[in-house]
Amino acid sequence: MRWVPLAVFAVAFVAPHARAIEIDSFETSQSVTGPEGTLYGSSTVANPTAAIAGTRTLNADGYAVPNDSVAGSIAAGSLILSSAQTANVLSGPSAWVIWSPSSPLDLTEGGAVDSFVLIVQAQTEAGSVGIAVSSAQSCPPAGECRQWASNIGIDLDGPGVYRLRFSDFRPIDYPADFTKVLGITLGISLAPNTPPGAIQIGPVFTAPEPASLAFGGFAVLVLALRRSRSEQRPLSDAPRGPGEAT
Repeated sequence: MRWVPLAVFAVAFVAPHARAIEIDSFETSQSVTGPEGTLYGSSTVANPTAAIAGTRTLNADGYAVPNDSVAGSIAAGSLILSSAQTANVLSGPSAWVIWSPSSPLDLTEGGAVDSFVLIVQAQTEAGSVGIAVSSAQSCPPAGECRQWASNIGIDLDGPGVYRLRFSDFRPIDYPADFTKVLGITLGISLAPNTPPGAIQIGPVFTAPEPASLAFGGFAVLVLALRRSRSEQRPLSDAPRGPGEAT
């Protein structure tokens, strides 16, 4: 579900009623490794973005790959998942970010915005990305909790801009209300049974339909994409597992 590069940063060049939201610029630094034999390592920071006051939690899954060699890092405008070891045949290394707004968030901006926009800056092995949005949950005294949440997952086919429409999300228990969002989760995974590798993702936005972009803004949008790519971190700078060659 890729989007043409011309329609990348629909931030300042859209009609006034269609103001996009920058979910995260990935400027507030975090890093975590997935300890061997455990589900994940975790790190939480407060108020990581101007758009979403609250908390951001970064997790890295170390169960599938030995020797603390799975790492997730956020810095300088990028989220990187890296693995220094070959993944096993059952599950690949993964990292996920959870944003927890301090108050309900209207991702649609009153119905004018309809998509997430992800910028994949670099990818060295096969992998995928998924987003889940939650708006409520009900946990009765007896019985299972029920989630008002929806999610979507796609395979990545290299660097580029990916557009994920809200209308393509599928409910988990009940459909999420995208006008009253209480949590957003972004997960990235390397494919099972793959060599060491990494995936690097740039800032995450919401955006309206490309047709609503002002035509005169196209040149500036292209420059914004080029700037994002020029500022990406080399994958060689990603955290390394013990014993990995430098």
